Amino acid sequence: MNKNNEVEPRIQHIAIHFIEKEQNKGKVKKKDLAKDLDNPTSEGVTNFIEGFCKTRADINRSIAYASFLEELESKYRYDIRPIKDMIIEYEAGKKTDKDFLNLSIEIAERYIRCLETTRLSTGDHMIVFDYIDQNNKPMFGITLLGQEFSSYVEGHKLKTSLALNLKQMTLAAIIDLDRWLNPKEGDPANYISFICGTKDLSEYYREGFIGCEKISRSSKATSDFMTAAELLAKDKLNLTQNEWENIRDKAASHMHENKQEVIVLHLLNIMFPNPNDQAEFYKIADENNLLISASFKPNQTAMKRWEKLVYNKNGIKIEASQDRIDDGTVTYEDGRLIILDPEGAIAREYENFRRQENE
Repeated sequence: MNKNNEVEPRIQHIAIHFIEKEQNKGKVKKKDLAKDLDNPTSEGVTNFIEGFCKTRADINRSIAYASFLEELESKYRYDIRPIKDMIIEYEAGKKTDKDFLNLSIEIAERYIRCLETTRLSTGDHMIVFDYIDQNNKPMFGITLLGQEFSSYVEGHKLKTSLALNLKQMTLAAIIDLDRWLNPKEGDPANYISFICGTKDLSEYYREGFIGCEKISRSSKATSDFMTAAELLAKDKLNLTQNEWENIRDKAASHMHENKQEVIVLHLLNIMFPNPNDQAEFYKIADENNLLISASFKPNQTAMKRWEKLVYNKNGIKIEASQDRIDDGTVTYEDGRLIILDPEGAIAREYENFRRQENE
């Protein structure tokens, strides 16, 4: 275990299926479902789970959070039961290799039913696996990987092989089993995270296949949270600019420290510890059609409006919020930093300083 109390992620069971479907056609052209499980300790599997966890932790990856629907729409009630029911039965059983193989096949068959309802998808390699992540938590993963041909050298010959590339990940769903099946007080309701890769998180995948509620991508979830917080601070609580910036800076720092996932309740406790203010936060969000998730992955682009320009060298220290840069209060032109001072506050501070210096 390293200094951050992280462990090496390890696969417990893994099954690989291949499903091929021609675009704009209804029926699946080919399916090659696994007849046995892959070796969870093989080099290929070990490299896969390490790469997968790194991909999931990548701050530039778009991640969305969700939970299972209690009941699916009628159009998604196939002759194969929902994934939620499959996993509940598996987790309650002995969890043998055979049990996992059968579970993975049933998941693949549901995906096939889902594919046959759309004319857009072309199919993928599906990898179904359960694993212990770097935080020693049990997880369940379903990922779709596109295939590509890669070249390699053998002796003095150039050869080609078929490869699966995590960078070409189509989509992935990761279920936090403890948060779902054994929730603790204070745990967010969203226990499924989606890595959005080369395909958008369409309804047929989200609800038809996985069986999840409507979700928000990390960029929108981050932006909506920030907007609701700004409206509460400025319009309802009437905080001064300095008071708001102090609160905002604490929140931004917390989000930077928790790049993988921020729990909204924890963030609200930092910014607005008063329960009445938190209730007002949700009311504002509802009135302005802002989607507030129980947790979200902070989006770096969306967070820029809460960040600061900081310069502290050669006896000069300058801090400017994104707001003051956006509204033109602070600009930089031709080697000069220009700070607008319409009320003369900076000028008065400067004159006071010079006066004290000369006394």
